[in-house]
This record gives sequence, structure tokens and C-alpha cells, in this order.
Amino acid sequence: MKCVSVVIPSYNRAHLLPYTIPSYVQELVGEIIIVDDYSTDNTSEVVKQLQKDYPLIQYFRMPHNSKQTAAKNEGIKHVKYSYIYLGDDDSFITPNTIQELYNTLTTYDADVVGAKALYMHNQQEFNHIDEFIQQNSRQVKSAREVLDINKLFYINFDFDCTSPQKVPFCHACALVKREIFDFIHFDVNYRGNAFREETDLFTRVSAAGYSIYYDSAAVQINLPRNMILRKNSILKHKLRASFYEFWNTYKYLRKNEKFLQKFYHTTDGYRKLWLCYMRDAIQVKASKFFQDFMEPGRGKKMKKIVDMLTWAQSACLYWMHRNKKRDNHLWVFGCWGGVKYADNAKYLFEYVSKNYPSIRAVWITAKSDIKDRLTNAGYEAYLSDTEIAENVLSQAGVAFFTNSLNDFGMHPFLNGAKLCALFHGVGFKNELRELDDQNTLKAKFKGLKHAIYDLSYTDYIFTTSEFFKKKFYNQQYNAKLNSIAVTGQPRNDALFENGQPYPAEKTILYLPTFRENKDGQIRLEKIINELLGFTKLNDLLKKYDYTLLIKPHYLTKIHKAKWFSNIQILNDTDVTDIQILLARVGMLITDYSSVIGDFALLDRPIIFYSYDLEEYCANNHMHPAYMEVLSDTYVKNNEELYSVLEMLFQGSIDYHRTVDAVNSYINAKSLRNGGYCSNVCQYLIGKLGL
Repeated sequence: MKCVSVVIPSYNRAHLLPYTIPSYVQELVGEIIIVDDYSTDNTSEVVKQLQKDYPLIQYFRMPHNSKQTAAKNEGIKHVKYSYIYLGDDDSFITPNTIQELYNTLTTYDADVVGAKALYMHNQQEFNHIDEFIQQNSRQVKSAREVLDINKLFYINFDFDCTSPQKVPFCHACALVKREIFDFIHFDVNYRGNAFREETDLFTRVSAAGYSIYYDSAAVQINLPRNMILRKNSILKHKLRASFYEFWNTYKYLRKNEKFLQKFYHTTDGYRKLWLCYMRDAIQVKASKFFQDFMEPGRGKKMKKIVDMLTWAQSACLYWMHRNKKRDNHLWVFGCWGGVKYADNAKYLFEYVSKNYPSIRAVWITAKSDIKDRLTNAGYEAYLSDTEIAENVLSQAGVAFFTNSLNDFGMHPFLNGAKLCALFHGVGFKNELRELDDQNTLKAKFKGLKHAIYDLSYTDYIFTTSEFFKKKFYNQQYNAKLNSIAVTGQPRNDALFENGQPYPAEKTILYLPTFRENKDGQIRLEKIINELLGFTKLNDLLKKYDYTLLIKPHYLTKIHKAKWFSNIQILNDTDVTDIQILLARVGMLITDYSSVIGDFALLDRPIIFYSYDLEEYCANNHMHPAYMEVLSDTYVKNNEELYSVLEMLFQGSIDYHRTVDAVNSYINAKSLRNGGYCSNVCQYLIGKLGL
């Protein structure tokens, strides 16, 4: 059922449209209206290209540059469906966002439902969208907590609610009943970057008696500023944006004073509210003044100074809470900035809880749903940055993290505990800070700094082979060889039952690595979409009764609406734990992912589909050992993939040579049958003398 029109104004954003527009193609959407506000770039040509893939796109061009509010009003005139989603050319939405908003609108009899709005900081966050959303979302009990008009500067619709909440206004990204725009329009008097134009619109919608809800399950994500703005325009943009932010906020508060006083039960006038806003804005912006408004060269130097001062502040807090008298029977666990319950830390936590009753195992998380789930399952878990969590951390003798000390909260009280790094995977990529010689002056200085304070400081590191023991030694400035233990990864216990791999199913899993550059990702998307239409491959798979499961990255654009019987797509929601999936897969296709080390333990075929090997290695500093594991199962295109699969089915390729090469680097001979959680515990218990 098509019932939604998406309206997107655009001005000189041709370079962004291929990233954002496809995300609005969702089940309920019948048309996407792009209003070109008299762009001077190649917006029209880009839209024409997009229309070839997405015929539902309509294009209108303004006769002159009229600014965002006028462009939105113009687009609204052309809609033909009953509901309008107000999108942006520099933002994309997550799958099912519009369906989620529609369900809330009909369930709660609402007139407007707003989505959560998040802002990316850099392009690397494309690689971990789920983690980005979790890490940048606040937990609140109700919307009232964060919608204090006296703290307007801090109001952001980036919080999670357990259920949709009624609100006085919402962010720009919202699903709106079309009929509202028969009476209320965007105010074209908001100029500049039109800051506050959507707050004004929805405030007037509320004042007119319509109901507005906020649903945090629907998410719109703004691209990072360095993708949106040209380098030579960033300073100019920030100056203009700050001016119009202050001016348009003043205009908004003055215009909507009576409604805001009534809704918030306050007698504060618009002048006082504006002064509160200015006070908070200046306080925050002043701390960023030098790095934001200095010349580029001096700005870099200033950033280094700011980073050093921030480090010094964190180091002081860390050492102020030092506690040597700790309980070695109290072990704390965390991972992925506190927003996930997964990976090596999860498996080790559950193992210790089950097998070591004398050890008190505690999980620290930033997510209340994870805490509740673990508590209901009989585990001990606390929310990070709460008093009880800080008390536990300040007494813990051992702390296991996957990413860094941030896994335990903003200010981990762990100085004096034994810090144990489990990390996330072991692969052939060289870390950016990896050094070949730890005896250089640079390495010694870095080592001193890390010994004083660093979020990735470790007392013990657990890895999988002597090769990676040396690799970790090179990349961790504070690491000592005798504190790096070769134990295997706890998560890989999920691959075995009683020391034997789980039986393999007749499935092939393709796990491609997300390409951070645009051209690389476009090429990957082309390959995946060609695979989905590869009739000959599907016939081959059907002949041998195999199914190819393709698990692309979240942002990969899949154009084919239907795929073959034996070639399927797995979405993020289909895979709750990648280790459980790996345990039963018969073959693996990947490229540069660390998952090859996990899968090699199963002694099953691994195909390296490294079609962009030369370019990727040049940009990502792959270890030379990677080239040595490529052999008979290295392919560069879909036809070669077909041929290798056919030979594997026929038994005419000895895949063991590839698996043995991978294992020779990644997995020690004595560590290929499980028991990794036990190895970690026995090593640490021996070190602690428990």
C-alpha cells in the first residue's frame, strides 16, 4: 500500500544524493519529490541517473534560489498521497523508518510523528551503523526529561523512549498528515540556514490542536559535516550558521511565546528564554572557538593543544580514583562502548558466571534493555555511570574490555585493577599506530603517555598465535611480550561442541568488507547486485543443494527486489550472533575481514573474493602475510567465483592449503578445538594466584 510522499529540498548537494535518496525508497513510499532550489552544480544530472534506478522520483526545479522553507512548501504542493515525510538531502533513514512512523501515527491517532535525529561525526561511522546509533542515543524515561524550554540549546531528538511519547514539537524528519498543510506552511521568513524553521512549524501545528508524537525506533541520520561542506567553505558556513542560529531562535521564541508559556506552565517571556539559550550556546561554543574559527594551520595546532588538555584532565580523574586494595574475585566485563552484549566479553562473562562461583562476574552496560535482560536471566549487571556501577568498578580486581575502557562508561574507576584486552577479532590489517620498532624515541614517548593514562591501556592481552602476539606488541605502546597470552578468542567456543566443530550445513556465507570510499562501495554494490541476478550460479547451487547467504553491510544498496531460490540476503535483524551462524556454515566467502581466523578453525573452504586487492591494500596497510594466504581460492570477479565454487563442489580443489595457511598465522596448533574461555581463566587465575 503506497500512501506516503517524501519531500526533499536540495541545493548544491549533487555529491550527497546517491548516499541519501535510496534510503527513502521504502515500502509505503509512492513518490519521492526532489525540489531543486536553483542549484548551480550537476544536481539535475544526478537526479536523472537516480530516476533510472528509482522511477518513483519526481524532480522540480525552482525558478530562482528561494531557500529551504520555500522549496519545502513548493514540494508539498505536488504531493498526491495522504501522508508526507519531510526528508533532507544530507540525511538518510534506516530501514522500516517510515513504516514505524506510520504504525505509530495510526496506533496513537496522531497527526505528526517525528523520528530520532542523529549526526555522524566522520565517515568511518558508516562501518558500524548499529553501534553508531546505540552510542549516540540517550536513555530517558520520558520526553519531558529532555524537552525543557529553559534548556532549548540542549534539546535534541536523539534519545530512546520505551514507547512513543507525545511532544510539543519535533525535529525536521517527521511523517505528517497531508491535510495539515492546507492550513499551516513553513514560514519563509526564516532565512540563512533556516535554523528553527521546523521547530516553528510543528509548534504552530501543536498550537492549532494537532497531536505530535516522537518515536525513537525510527531514525534519520545526518551525514558528517566534512562530507556535506567543501573544505574552503566550512569556516564561512560556521560563521553564517551561528548568526542565523541566534537570530532565528530569537524569532521563534518571540513568535511562539504564548503557546510555550501555556504548554510549559511558565511565565518566562521570550527575552528571558532567549538569554538562557544564548548563555548555554556561548558557553559551549567558546570551548570550541579556537579549533572552529582559527586558520587551518593554526587550527590543527590548537586541536593538538585541546586534545592534550583533555587527555590531562582525564588522566587526573583516572589517578584521583586510584585504588590498590581491590577484590581479585570481582571481575567486570563490558564491550563496544557499553552499547552491545556481544563478542569475546559476552562469552567469557557467561563462562565465568557458570563455572567459577567464587568469582563475582558483573556486566557493565550503557543500555537499560541489556541490563534488564541480563538481570532477568540471573546475571549481575548495572548501568554505567551510575553510583552502584562506579562502586563496583572502584572495587573490581579484574576488568575485561573489547574496545577500550570506554566500555565501562565515561569515567571508568579502574585504576589499580588488572585491565584485560580481549579486542574484536584478529586480522591482517595493520593498525594505524603500529610500529616496527618499539625502541624508537617516538615509541618510548608514546609508551610513557599510555602508561600514565590511555583508554586502551592493558595489563594483559589475549590473542590467538605467536604471530599476533608480536603484532599486538608492535601496536600497543605499553604492551610487554610476557603479558600477551596466546589463549584463543573466547567467542570461538561457540564454534565447537565437546571439542568438535558443529556439523556444517550446505550453506555458503558471503561477508564482504564495507568500502569506506565511495567508488569502492559502488563497485561492491554492483558485484552483490550482479550476484543476486546470476542465473548460472543459482543453477549451480541448486544442482548441489547449496544456498548462498549474502550478509552485506547495513548501508549497501540492494536494488533487486526479489532474488533466486538459492541466493539469499541476510539483514542485520536476521543475524543476532555471527558466531552461531559461522558454526554451521559450510563455506565462507570474504575479502579482508578478520572473520577468516574464526572460520579457519572449522577447517572448511574459504574463498577470498578480493576483487580490489591492489587498491585496498594500498589504502589499508595490509600485512604482507595476507598475500601469502591467497592461493587456489582467490577470485577477482563473479565468473571466477562460479568456477571455484564448481571445483569445490566437485572436490577438485584442495582447500586445505588455504585454510592451513590462514591457521599458520592466526591460530596456534594447540588452539584449534575450543576451550578458549577456559584458557583465559586459567591463565589469569594463575597470574593472580587465586
